[in-house]
Amino acid sequence: MGGTVPCSLGPQTHNRKNQIFGALSACLTMAVAGTCYSKSSVVLPQLRSEQSDIIITVEEGSWFASMIVLGSFLGCVLGGFTSDFFGRRISLIIDNITFIISLFLIALAPNFSVMLVGRFLEGVSAASCLVSIPIFVNEISQPEVKGFTSSLNMICYTTGFAFMSILGAMFPWRWAVGIVLIIPLTALVGLGISHETPVWLLRKGREDAALRSMTFYRGNEEVIKWEMERTKRSIADVNIDRDESSLLKMAKRLLRRPDFMKPFLIVLGLVTIMIDCSGLPAFAFYLVPILQESNLPIDPYWCAASLTCYRAFIAIATSGIVARCHRRPVFFASGCAIIFSSGSFSLYYLLDTHHLLDNFPWIKWWPVLSIFVMYTGFSCGYASVIYNYQGELMPLDTRSFGSGLIGLVDNLFLFVLAKSIPSLTIMIGLEGLFSIFFIVTSISMILSYFYLPETFGLNSEEIGDLFKKRTVTENP
Repeated sequence: MGGTVPCSLGPQTHNRKNQIFGALSACLTMAVAGTCYSKSSVVLPQLRSEQSDIIITVEEGSWFASMIVLGSFLGCVLGGFTSDFFGRRISLIIDNITFIISLFLIALAPNFSVMLVGRFLEGVSAASCLVSIPIFVNEISQPEVKGFTSSLNMICYTTGFAFMSILGAMFPWRWAVGIVLIIPLTALVGLGISHETPVWLLRKGREDAALRSMTFYRGNEEVIKWEMERTKRSIADVNIDRDESSLLKMAKRLLRRPDFMKPFLIVLGLVTIMIDCSGLPAFAFYLVPILQESNLPIDPYWCAASLTCYRAFIAIATSGIVARCHRRPVFFASGCAIIFSSGSFSLYYLLDTHHLLDNFPWIKWWPVLSIFVMYTGFSCGYASVIYNYQGELMPLDTRSFGSGLIGLVDNLFLFVLAKSIPSLTIMIGLEGLFSIFFIVTSISMILSYFYLPETFGLNSEEIGDLFKKRTVTENP
């Protein structure tokens, strides 16, 4: 009986405003990360201009774009550690303080070397917050509101991405970078008002603090009592013996746990393949240079700003609908748009390379339409569902460790990709690059059909039970 919600409570959601406020405060950190990932797209063309006080080469530009990913190696490890040791909220506060330092370094940089240091620190915080945000939002949200609060992660990311694109089109790069400081300062205020997650506090044995946190996020005494007891049982069920807590011993132990390995491999595949090999990182780091290569009839800066604003608008407009839909249908429908876009983009450049489109000047808009379709799929649930899975599928006791390890592998892959995109474009052209994205994403989407579970409407404990049941069934 302990695992069933009392009938008197039904599907009620309590203190919805506080849950949304806490989630929004955390996700503002993701908005800062969004500005960081789009920064290279708008800053690099200005740094190659003769009017810039700091002038760089193409090779140096590839280092500026990829340095954020190099910093992410450290960030995903630190994020897992700080999220588990200090708490999800404190970890996010540290991330925002680091963002502030990095923005000052870049905006006031006297030379390119200082810009790289700031870019590296941006990567540290961007990767660290990717570990903490999905966990924080998942652990403070009831199932009835989780769909919306989880979508805030991607809404804030796309809004931050668009904000940086607009600033890059309107201001010199130093001013554009400095104005972004508004976001982490606002996030710090919100996180200061919010509470740590009850799950983390109970794992640390801080029951009084967990009760205060649960009161802030729930309010209803019956709900608080039931959720406290349910969380305690879940923590006890999955608790790893802390007497042998070395990293190596923990890793060996987890490798033997199907309830860890199955969700870990699923999320790892989603993040490293379905996100990184979709073509989205290429647009994130090099959108303006790619648009310049396309010889569009409009200014590439304002075209980039318009496209990223559209993506943010769609993410906001569809968040309520996506939040009420099952994960799998949304993921596969939006994934088809991603696949179509990368294939269409590749086809355009293939035809254009062979001068088969010279008599059709209007077709110069084809790349813009392809990016338009990709951003539609991205904002209509593709990315938010993937990051929801990252916060939902990992077992309670290994969420920080698992998310940090996923971030480490993902950033290794993303660094190689971001650093090599300019070289690959020279070697095989944009048509060859996006053909690879098209093939890899198509194959991965087919495999996902057989392995992705449906988690809509389930709380953290029920999702954990789902994998335990599979384990019991497969290992009688």
